[in-house]
Amino acid sequence: MTTYTDNFACTGYGTYDEDLNMVDVSTCKPVNHYRIKKGQKLFVESVYQQDELPHYGVMSMSFVYAHIPRKPVIQV
Repeated sequence: MTTYTDNFACTGYGTYDEDLNMVDVSTCKPVNHYRIKKGQKLFVESVYQQDELPHYGVMSMSFVYAHIPRKPVIQV
């Protein structure tokens, strides 16, 4: 799964066990902070390979953490 915008992209790759169950997902390295401007679009894309077997559970997920700074307090 890839999460991206104009100035960055991050792709997480799954790790699977011998039964083809997902056991881990990689994270972006190095972890950086990116400023997303108001109105800027953030995209998330996933790629799946379909087979004849039934699949259950999570297919993909993406986490985006946001910090909205407070306005400065003016003391008089």
